[in-house]
Amino acid sequence: MKARVILGLAVACMVLIASSLAEAGRDYAMSPVGAWAVYMEPAPGSPGDAGTGLAEYHRSGTMTGAAMADPWTNTVGSWEKVRANRYRSTFYVLIPDGPGVLKISEEFWMLNRNRMEGRYEIWWVPGEDPLGDAVVPLFWGSYVFKRIHAEPLQLP
Repeated sequence: MKARVILGLAVACMVLIASSLAEAGRDYAMSPVGAWAVYMEPAPGSPGDAGTGLAEYHRSGTMTGAAMADPWTNTVGSWEKVRANRYRSTFYVLIPDGPGVLKISEEFWMLNRNRMEGRYEIWWVPGEDPLGDAVVPLFWGSYVFKRIHAEPLQLP
């Protein structure tokens, strides 16, 4: 009798663990965690140019990235889930030899596991304090994100 209770509890624990792992896999698939190619399009009236970049969203809530126009310009910031399939982030771009930083705020949403869309604002933060007051809005517009997948070599 005691062995049946223990066996029953063990089976129940395995079912709970398996369902938790399946749920975590589903959450991961529909989250920004991973590497993305990012296509930026300025809004009408925005002085910014269209551009391309790379972004990586980590499970820890941090993110990193780089702009294609200047691959030496790295970004760092944080992101959070707002509600189902909707996220926001704030990150900073250090300008080499510049008297300040760019602060980028964005909101984005999952369309499917491999595609996101969103909006962004880019602000100039003068001085040496990246968390200082952002005083000048520079650009604003929309994003399209496409997930980067590992692909096999296709040698001739």
